Amino acid sequence: MRRISVRLFLVTVCLWLATAGITRAQAPGTIVGVIKDRESGAPMKGMITFPGMDIAALVSDSAGNYKVDLAPGEYKMHIYANGYRWIERKMTVTTGKTEQWDLTLKRKEAVITGMVLDSATAGPIKAHITNLGSIPVDFYSDAGGKFQTTVKPGAYQFSFAAPGYRTEIKNLSLKDKAQSQMDVRLARSRSSASEKWQVMLGGGVIKSMGGFISESDYGYMIKLGAGFNLNDKFTFCINGGYGSNKLRESVWEANYELYQTNYIAAEFDARYKFHFWEKITPYVMAGGGILYWENIYNGAPYVDPVTGEEQKAASPIIAGGAGAEYQLTPAFFLWGQGKGGMFLSGDKITTGSQVKANLLAEGSLGVSYKF
Repeated sequence: MRRISVRLFLVTVCLWLATAGITRAQAPGTIVGVIKDRESGAPMKGMITFPGMDIAALVSDSAGNYKVDLAPGEYKMHIYANGYRWIERKMTVTTGKTEQWDLTLKRKEAVITGMVLDSATAGPIKAHITNLGSIPVDFYSDAGGKFQTTVKPGAYQFSFAAPGYRTEIKNLSLKDKAQSQMDVRLARSRSSASEKWQVMLGGGVIKSMGGFISESDYGYMIKLGAGFNLNDKFTFCINGGYGSNKLRESVWEANYELYQTNYIAAEFDARYKFHFWEKITPYVMAGGGILYWENIYNGAPYVDPVTGEEQKAASPIIAGGAGAEYQLTPAFFLWGQGKGGMFLSGDKITTGSQVKANLLAEGSLGVSYKF
């Protein structure tokens, strides 16, 4: 009987020891730490995942702190953050132990180097370099014309500006870890204003519509103007033009060639430019002014048979449109644009169907010189 009791006691002790060992083996370990920026040491939010394992991802708090309880064993961790390069770490979790694992992430970045030189002499230029896009970049080349900077990956429109030189725009797309060489040559400006002013000359076709006149023939318009470039995106222009077209109407069909309308316009417009390409600059425009017009019949001002007055007036006009410039040289540009406008003809036209049209459409081409 005593032998049986001893055996039972020994079996019970063994079972207890085995159970305690299993319990101890299954007890979790804890990993805590802070996710930081590698350069600045500032804490940051990051995501930690466990590839190939059925473990939920966790995100550090706003102070970069994280904590995770794991069963004992070997683990592979991936750490991510927006704008940073991900890293992978292996760690061993020990039963009942808390270990500190601070993790640092390096920002995604690209390196740009280059030189800014005089296009004529190849001498170095200290230039102000900025990005026209949404990513803020602002630095200078040194006295030897050299520059080097580290930026985020992305698409850039770099502007190179220096006193006495014409501003140059360069487009560049950069990926993470890219190293790009960008040498730029700037042309001297003939004026201290440096691309601030421009003169324009051009011409094209014009057509009047609306009102009670069904249509007119396509006529011509000659334009001369000047502009002031406030910056790389905004230009303000004032221009004058002269044009004429033939009127067409059912009551005039037999001899409509004798009827025409002459225009003299003085207009102001504001233009917003888009720097998508290196040589071509699209823009949109809106403005207004004064349009003087008169109807002509057989070479003389047309007299309204009812009122006895000549059909002519100076009318307000509003207009808008779009166009594009093409750079031939640093100073000369070709331009083309189309626009539509409306003017108020007032009470000068009163006779039946012979009512002046109040809509104008215009398409023109020309050349501009910047100084």
